[in-house]
Amino acid sequence: MADDYHFVNYQYGSRGGFEPVNASEVRHRLRFVQAGRRHEYPPTIFQPSRRRCKASAVDTTEGESGGDERRHVRKSSRHPLPRAVKGQINNSESATSASRKQLLGPQDILQVCDSPREPFSALPVVIDAYAFDLLCYYRQVYAPSIWCIEGRISAERSFEHTMNASAALKDALQDELLANALLAAASARFEHVDGYQAGVHRTTYFLQRCLRGMRSHLDDVFQWRESTSTIHLRTLTAVMYMMTAEGFSSNFDAAAFHINAARSVLELCGGLAGIPDQSMREMLLKCVVSIHSFAFQPCTIALDGWLPHGQDADEPVSDTTRSIISLRDPENAVVPIGLRQLIDLGLVPVPLASLIREVADCLDVYHDSYAHTADVRSELARWIFRRDIEIRHRLLALEMPGQAANILRLALIVWMTSMMTTLGLSRIGTVLSHRLKDSIESIEPIKWALSDELGAWVLSLGAMLAGDDSSTEAWLFSICHIIG
Repeated sequence: MADDYHFVNYQYGSRGGFEPVNASEVRHRLRFVQAGRRHEYPPTIFQPSRRRCKASAVDTTEGESGGDERRHVRKSSRHPLPRAVKGQINNSESATSASRKQLLGPQDILQVCDSPREPFSALPVVIDAYAFDLLCYYRQVYAPSIWCIEGRISAERSFEHTMNASAALKDALQDELLANALLAAASARFEHVDGYQAGVHRTTYFLQRCLRGMRSHLDDVFQWRESTSTIHLRTLTAVMYMMTAEGFSSNFDAAAFHINAARSVLELCGGLAGIPDQSMREMLLKCVVSIHSFAFQPCTIALDGWLPHGQDADEPVSDTTRSIISLRDPENAVVPIGLRQLIDLGLVPVPLASLIREVADCLDVYHDSYAHTADVRSELARWIFRRDIEIRHRLLALEMPGQAANILRLALIVWMTSMMTTLGLSRIGTVLSHRLKDSIESIEPIKWALSDELGAWVLSLGAMLAGDDSSTEAWLFSICHIIG
């Protein structure tokens, strides 16, 4: 029994089953099988015979124990395709080979994609040529312009903010709402500040898509009762970009609506201290202060908790920076001589006089910052950025009893806005010089100025920002001649 085996009946046409065989018979049958393999499949090239490539043969045989019919299907390793399918494959292969011949090299592989700028179609928005330009514009111009003073003074700070812009861009492109909001803000600045004409209302298009996405987002929040810090930060970021887009487009009523929405979301976040990213806090406040400066209205968002714990905007970071600020020469201050005389004589209200001195300190440090080392310039740039936000926030919130003091306050806001932003003189002059002209027209030209020299400074500032050959410039110069 040790030499007996049960081997499958291999003869074609016989009954299926097992039969007892001995060891010699097993060796004989194995040699038969190997000979058949060598006969049908030569060792050089695998070429199955045409007979085996036909449709699978179905043999019906009668079983051992019942006479039932069983089907033994002999399947081939290759199945021929219908002629129609083979023709389609041949046509597609020829078309593919023709398209490959047109490629100039591996660098042109994106030509066969639907979108060379987004070959995998993984982003939530369509990136066409204009949207791609906006993404580059956001990284290279838009975000660095928020910290323009730091970029001018310190190259290290400029590089840091560029990297932060890249990270913000990457995060925004993972979400359709944030992507449309970011594109709307970049498009508004691209068109209304840099003067690029897209030919169509692309800013309005992005804003409409962003508003639809915001409604859907809020519906989901109310439906699922989700209230987390991540959702609030996502909503706040989208509102900030929409607010900025409306501000660049001079739609200050719509911008004020978005600012109120941002204030409500900030309350849910726990105030400015609830925003973990310091760069986002600074960007939000810079946008809010700039929009209110153009609208000449008090800021509705308080500055409580906008700096890291233990830091103060009034205090420099290091002792070296503090000594540079304290040892500066007051005689070289960038303040009009007539304005300093009025402050010394006590003719300017005390709250406004202290703010004027702070404006002078900030601008003096800015003008003297280029003479120091890189580390000191970086600290001075941070101090100037924080002082700019603090001073303009207090200037906008200050209430003066007389119209002349309010005109002087407006002139200081115009002065700091033109110095601390990169919105361009044409953009600033279009709005702020016109508001300055309206304020001066509300009272008699002879009585509004506190002194002739101060009046000439305010009028010349407005005329300089108004632009050449404009009606506002001509009117301001005419009033300057009247004052003498």
